[in-house]
Amino acid sequence: MPLHKGGSSLDLNNYRPISLLSIFDKIIEKIMHKYLYLFLENNKILYQNQFGFRKGNSINYALIQMIEKIRESIDNSKFGCGIFIDLKKAFDTVNHKVLITKHEHYGIRGVLLKWFESYLTGRKQFVLVNGQSSNLKDIYCGVPQGSVLGPLLFLIYINDLPNVSKKLNFYPFADDTNIYYESNDLNIEKILNNELKQLSMWLKVNRLALNIEKTNFVIFHACQRVKDHNITLKLDRKAISERDYIKYLGIAVDSKLSRKPHINNISKKISRSVGILYRIRKLVNQSILKNVYYSLIYSHIVYAENSICYKI
Repeated sequence: MPLHKGGSSLDLNNYRPISLLSIFDKIIEKIMHKYLYLFLENNKILYQNQFGFRKGNSINYALIQMIEKIRESIDNSKFGCGIFIDLKKAFDTVNHKVLITKHEHYGIRGVLLKWFESYLTGRKQFVLVNGQSSNLKDIYCGVPQGSVLGPLLFLIYINDLPNVSKKLNFYPFADDTNIYYESNDLNIEKILNNELKQLSMWLKVNRLALNIEKTNFVIFHACQRVKDHNITLKLDRKAISERDYIKYLGIAVDSKLSRKPHINNISKKISRSVGILYRIRKLVNQSILKNVYYSLIYSHIVYAENSICYKI
């Protein structure tokens, strides 16, 4: 089922393919997920700063860790460079052979490995839109979106990404990854570009592509520190755009770690909802008004509130 993500509804790239799977399939997947997850956690295989699709972790934890790192750099009068990479259709481009090889590397072997190979290969799909269905097509890559196992298999696939560099700090949340580097000055262009070459090589080896238009970086610094020159960062010979602020996991963070961009974004989101609340105030009772408020306004105000309690 094609699910519209945003942007033009006429652009097929703006749809996420959600697999509608049988109940029997999901029961088996839940059983396999339980034991695979226990194996990965008990043997401490998953990257410790990976917060996506893991029990006991949340977006709040990922944001707190990232923001605390930026705050630490600013408090120590250092420059921090945050590179926010965006993978192009990451879940849909997972290479099955590479994924199976990584399973084997992490200790999943024998009959269990054959089960995962059987699970991934030989799949077919068709698309149903407005009552019309396409012909069946073979699936040669990707993990099923909408499945129980898909997210965990993706974490295994990108688990070795932080190993590409000993100088950079990685803060991934599923396929959203923030790369961070701090320095006493802005003479960091050569170092970062050399490390990004290693990242580019990893992407090629793992058959993943970067959405360069949505990949940006921000130079974080204290108000009293002057950013005396710009730097140019490139990934796969393409320049990465520098931004004054970035939106990461739903939170807008600017170069000085102020709350203004986030407040502006929230204001835009709730302004229409406030208008709806105003127009229906005399047509419904107070209980319905509260439900509308909590669903359309309050949810935006309290989103990741513990992560953005910062003031510089």
